[in-house]
Amino acid sequence: MKHWLLLLCCLSSLCQADGAVWRVSKAGSQLYLGGTLHLLSKADYPLPDGFDQAYQNAAKVVLETDIRLMQEPAFMQQIMALMTLPAGQSLADKLSPATFTKLHDYLQAHGMQAKPLMGYKAAMLALILTKLEMQKLGLDQLGVDSHYLLKASEDGKALGFLETPEQQMGYLADMGAGQEDELVLYTLEDMQSLPDMLTKLRHAWREADIKALEKEGIQPMLESHPALYTSLLKARNDNWLPQLVKMLQDKEVELVLVGALHLVGPDGLLAQLAARGYQLEKL
Repeated sequence: MKHWLLLLCCLSSLCQADGAVWRVSKAGSQLYLGGTLHLLSKADYPLPDGFDQAYQNAAKVVLETDIRLMQEPAFMQQIMALMTLPAGQSLADKLSPATFTKLHDYLQAHGMQAKPLMGYKAAMLALILTKLEMQKLGLDQLGVDSHYLLKASEDGKALGFLETPEQQMGYLADMGAGQEDELVLYTLEDMQSLPDMLTKLRHAWREADIKALEKEGIQPMLESHPALYTSLLKARNDNWLPQLVKMLQDKEVELVLVGALHLVGPDGLLAQLAARGYQLEKL
């Protein structure tokens, strides 16, 4: 399940690089497009130089969604409702006996009980388990997007968003629908290889290694969950592309920050922009 784990975050490193940031331009208009990680560790700061360079040159910061709204109590209640199964349903009934046994054993080994979690959708369970593991690995700092949202607010820079918080949570809530057993099983299996896998993905992000990001993040998703790839990545890329093109038609210079996997692969934003004749310059 490497695909959506990178959407959450990646392990950090002390190495320095310019980072996954590109200058996109054509006919005198430009914007900066950066790939982000949503959770970081202390070792990730300061961020790669390319991010600050792009931020300083931009008049506006555009993020996937307004993270501030997602932290409000009212919206948190909406999220819980969205991630909770309808009354009378239990996640246990959607899992095979073998998968439920593995889940039960995993939770018990980590001091948790299965029963309180059975009212959640498989996506919520996967996110809970993954976030707990991330915290154990030291990923408890603001991600790239949160960092620049805060900085832009403090500096008085204009802000923009590619989708609403409701849209973003809707994508996550639908993750694994109809494939609950597979999602939970893969999540449990990935917990074992998480440190090594995240190290590879973190290095690929920091070095802006497009081929490695595609290999470690895109290909596993296409092989195991093609429908999830379509809904979480391709469909959203296709929705965002017209917005990027519109930005490239104005005089304002934007810094657009999206999850790193949205940039790479044949359906990634970089490939789609290049196909439309835009010049891409790695910072």
